[in-house]
Amino acid sequence: MRIVSAAVVAIALAVLPVLPAAAAEDQGTAGEKITSYDVQLAVQRDGSMTVRETIAYDFGSNARHGIERDIDTEQKYDGSHNRRYPVSRVIVSSTDAPDQVQVSGGGKQTSLRIGDPNRTVTGAHTYRISYTVAAATTRLDDHDELYWNAVGPDWPVPVEAISVQVTGERVTRATCFAGPPGGTAGCRSAEASGPSAIYRGDELAAGNVLTVVAAFPAGTVATAAPVLTERATFRRFLVGNPAIAAPLALLFAGGPLLLLLRGRRRKRAQEEPGLVYRTRYQPQPPAGMRPLLANMLLSGTFRTVDPVAVLLDLSARGYLSITPLSKRDWRLVAARPPDGSLRPEEQEVLRAAFAKGPDTTLKAAGRAVAKLHGRLRGIARAAVVEQGWYRKAPGERSGLVALGVLLIFFAFPLTFLFGFLAHAAIAGPALVVGGALLIAYALTRPAPRTEAGEIARSQLMAFKRTLAGIDPARYPVEQREAALSGLLPYAVVLGLAPQLASAFLAAGVVAGGFAYTSNPMWWSTFATDATSATSSSSSSGGGSGFSGGSSGGGGGGGGGGSW
Repeated sequence: MRIVSAAVVAIALAVLPVLPAAAAEDQGTAGEKITSYDVQLAVQRDGSMTVRETIAYDFGSNARHGIERDIDTEQKYDGSHNRRYPVSRVIVSSTDAPDQVQVSGGGKQTSLRIGDPNRTVTGAHTYRISYTVAAATTRLDDHDELYWNAVGPDWPVPVEAISVQVTGERVTRATCFAGPPGGTAGCRSAEASGPSAIYRGDELAAGNVLTVVAAFPAGTVATAAPVLTERATFRRFLVGNPAIAAPLALLFAGGPLLLLLRGRRRKRAQEEPGLVYRTRYQPQPPAGMRPLLANMLLSGTFRTVDPVAVLLDLSARGYLSITPLSKRDWRLVAARPPDGSLRPEEQEVLRAAFAKGPDTTLKAAGRAVAKLHGRLRGIARAAVVEQGWYRKAPGERSGLVALGVLLIFFAFPLTFLFGFLAHAAIAGPALVVGGALLIAYALTRPAPRTEAGEIARSQLMAFKRTLAGIDPARYPVEQREAALSGLLPYAVVLGLAPQLASAFLAAGVVAGGFAYTSNPMWWSTFATDATSATSSSSSSGGGSGFSGGSSGGGGGGGGGGSW
């Protein structure tokens, strides 16, 4: 095993040094190099700089059209900004190779493609490139500074000899860095003398950098200020424009929150008169209550189980008989004609159930009763106002719920819209919060109940609690079956059918007398089937190069290659 491991290590050590050469061959630059790279940097008083590069490029035996020069024009400056180095006035010349130039880019790089697409060259050729860089210098506390990548990291070929000269006002200090990007090793020499500084570098491997730094007396460069642009960071996307982001977020989330809090305060104040009744023993529903109105009083809603409670109440009072036919279907027979004692909803349900004759089935009657939901809802709304329980008919909550859902749905595209156009993407999540709060408000807002309505509601809640834990022993034996029949519709409409059935069954009482002893829970089963049958139609780079500088840390740079 040791022999194998040693062999693997030996092979790895032999292969690693040739990997850069292999990469260069993959790019088609094998045998190519820059024999000389001379850079003249003339700093102007307005902060701009004229750059003159003389590049002696040896193509070897490779037939190429010319070279490409990529100039970095935008680099990271600080946590939220990029610094721009606008490039203009590009001039290219060569005495021994085609010097046509195609300039492209203008964003983070300006690219120069130099040469003739219809002609190739080999061997050594010299290219002279000049261009102007705006806002190349930086004003620091005690000096103005040029921090520049004279040879950038994007050249895929080695550079054998490098010389750089900075000219302008009096240069007080000069330093340089050479090597991989981020390195702190110095170059061969950096000397400041009067209005210039001269830098020399040893051979640079492909992908390495030579960076120069020159200091001028403070205020020497009249406009030594960087050109900054906000970087497209997540923070900028989210809250880059607080003047717009904050008001929108407060409006979208704060408005519904205030609405919800205000609604809850009103609801607590409104319910206070009836709170004392909620803990009382209430063996009967409140005065004026009937099965159709229970859910309307409790929550201002109409439910598909409400007409079923009306049918069971009519059966208990002898207006129809209910007998099982088959699984999930029942026989309904009219036992006595309607009379003047019937309430409006009872007349509507009887008329619809027996529209095709006095002997029908639940499925047939259910379809007819389902069509009455709108009418029955209207009757229930009007009745709670007539009883004095509501100041006005309970309104639908679905409108506000739908609005909340729409806000949440559109929040996602609006997040990107606000983020890209106004740098205020936080308005999108705020819209989600606002939509959720609006839904919560719609579901919990106080109903327009009167004080009498709150008392009746509390009594109904107490009756519901009493019904859930009812003890049949409280009734005389001869009254238990009648009591069960009277309580059945409320048990169904309040969702307490199983509890009521269990309590009275334990006491030996079955609704409907001995005819249903084979299925003591018949009415509970009927309620489930009837609810299903009647619901079919219902609806719902700013640092200094002298302090913490490194290779590649300055402006400019980039690189190039052949094509």
